[in-house]
Amino acid sequence: MGFTESLQSLRKKKVPFHSFSETVFADETAEDIASKSEFIIEQVAQVAAGVGKKIEPMKNGEEIKEKYFDTFIALADYHVSEAEQEQFLKDLVKSLGVRGPPLDRKTIIEILRSELESPVPNDFLKSDYETSNVTQNDVRRKVVEMVAGPTSRL
Repeated sequence: MGFTESLQSLRKKKVPFHSFSETVFADETAEDIASKSEFIIEQVAQVAAGVGKKIEPMKNGEEIKEKYFDTFIALADYHVSEAEQEQFLKDLVKSLGVRGPPLDRKTIIEILRSELESPVPNDFLKSDYETSNVTQNDVRRKVVEMVAGPTSRL
């Protein structure tokens, strides 16, 4: 199943929040997790070690804040191979109707960093966003620019 088909399938599914008290937050779930605690601890330690190999050690809280985004990139790199990331980007660009290839990884990461680290206006409110004139096409165009670069509107 390709990216587009996966996305379409996901859109049709609803998260059953109403049953979380009987499933996710159930006593049986807590007991099951507790019974697997050693395995979970081992897995978390393994992932932490793998991520730690992909980033420089951080010396203080300020450095942790500065490299927060890099930590998530390292986590993604630990779990998703370079080939899988490349395929995802190709599928994403294709699903967005772009004919050319995606931008290179380094450029996409810098664009993402810039977008995520840009300041949020002090007067920003959720209600402002909800009443703004931003359309789904505007968001789609922004995503295309982030992963494929500016495209002609001719």
